[in-house]
Amino acid sequence: MTKKYPSHIEAEKSVISSVMWEPKLLGHFLDKLNIDDFFIDKHVYIYQSLKSLSNKNVKEIINLDPVTIYSELEKTYIDSKKTKTASSVVNIEYLQEIYNEITSTSYFDTYVELLKDVSLKRKLIKTAEEIIEEGTTKEDISSNEYLDFAEKRLLELSSGKSRGEFSKINDIVKEIYSKSEKIINSNHALEGLSTGYTRLDKALNGLGSGHLIILASRPGMGKTAFALNLALNVAATELNKKPTIAFFSLEMSNEELVKRMISMLGGIENHKLRGAYLNADDWTSFREVRDSRIQGINILFDESNSSTIEDIRAKSRQLKLNGSLDMVVIDYLGLINGSRETKGQNRQVEVSHISRSLKSMAKELKIPILAVAQLNRKVDDTDDKEPKLTDLRDSGSIEQDADVVLFLNRQDYYNKTKDDVSGTEGKPSVTQLILAKNRHGGAGFFIEYQFYKQYSQFIEMEARIKAPENKTN
Repeated sequence: MTKKYPSHIEAEKSVISSVMWEPKLLGHFLDKLNIDDFFIDKHVYIYQSLKSLSNKNVKEIINLDPVTIYSELEKTYIDSKKTKTASSVVNIEYLQEIYNEITSTSYFDTYVELLKDVSLKRKLIKTAEEIIEEGTTKEDISSNEYLDFAEKRLLELSSGKSRGEFSKINDIVKEIYSKSEKIINSNHALEGLSTGYTRLDKALNGLGSGHLIILASRPGMGKTAFALNLALNVAATELNKKPTIAFFSLEMSNEELVKRMISMLGGIENHKLRGAYLNADDWTSFREVRDSRIQGINILFDESNSSTIEDIRAKSRQLKLNGSLDMVVIDYLGLINGSRETKGQNRQVEVSHISRSLKSMAKELKIPILAVAQLNRKVDDTDDKEPKLTDLRDSGSIEQDADVVLFLNRQDYYNKTKDDVSGTEGKPSVTQLILAKNRHGGAGFFIEYQFYKQYSQFIEMEARIKAPENKTN
């Protein structure tokens, strides 16, 4: 039985006819429609010829009559073996028939929408067929792997990208130019999401789409607090236009994390919220956070403590399919469970698989992913206590997969005395954010912050970007 896919032949003819009648519509035609939006082979060839003509001198596309298009077909569709001629693809009589299809271009946009709609139905049917075939022909595929395959194919479809599709350099240049124009013409001078920290934004050009950012330190340095500061800043910064952030916490509960955010926003000490030791001023600040400061902040928390990378990816894809995901934060990478794919292998192999999957996920969903990580104990044994990329715990592949690696370092963490109150009792602790790797810019320097531990708050210090001192052996 021959499969019958939905199509709209008259709309295909009419949209081509509109361009022939009014050549200035060609740019709009090519921007809105792709080659797979056409069902009839003849119309596919005509689309290719029109695209070829669009790359030529403007004077050559003033006239898009049947003769001009047929001439381009002759150049395009005669192969090296001379087995295919223009007339065997589309003859001039058929082009004339299409030219006479309409008498007005008034309904051009309607024809385009009709084609996009019916084309999406065809793609959805074919995607469903692929999903069915995957499940019925691969007997050893697990239900989680099968679900992952189905979700990925549907996400590709919703984002308008075909699997394995090549991109031409001129199309990429046009896209880069368009993005650059938007940045210049807006008040947002960053390519990525603003972190809310001026110097960090300048160093990274914002948190870039498709980037994997690793934030690492030894335990107790404040990495969860810094991740929360970044998430809150990104969500609250007006330049970012209220993005949605998914925060996966594999260590702390949602309530514990939000209490820290309340502390940041309201200036209420952490211990007071944990024990409900609030005075009248604290209650006033708490109500202000609840009623106004937290409004419009789109942070979604997931506290599943047994998540695999497949679980995180599935939940993130679902948010993206629903049109509401701009950034993912994971606290922390070392607590993500191994998957079926790495079952029985050592932790280093598991972490390598997780870091590769996170980078792949960032590219697929076109969002930045911030993953918190631990440093191994070796850094504690060094003289300067300064972390290095080789100190990333469990796997060197984290360093390889990450676009950006940030380290938090506090000297008072190592130099405590019984009288030291840094980070407590209102006295801030000076913390270095070391930019150890930056695939898309400069690295090898640090930015200094004041860390108010009692409020879980990091404040960027004025004019304090420094390169590490050169050390002699």
